[in-house]
Amino acid sequence: MIFKNDWEKTVDTYNLPRDIIPCMVAQAFPNETLISQEVISDGCANFNIKICLKDNSKLYILRIYMRDEDAAFREQQLSS
Repeated sequence: MIFKNDWEKTVDTYNLPRDIIPCMVAQAFPNETLISQEVISDGCANFNIKICLKDNSKLYILRIYMRDEDAAFREQQLSS
């Protein structure tokens, strides 16, 4: 089985406010400093943003759901 093989992809484009990513990262990592962010393409109706934090060797993906508020819950149910 191929994960997400039959999921629909959005053709809409979105422009996020410039300061929204740093604000979201600051809420999740209040003691860290964001040093880079990169939008990763081909998400399924969401934004996937790769973030890198200062003095942290891990890379993180910030996922912003763009359609409906229940999407995060449904995706969490599918992955468990």
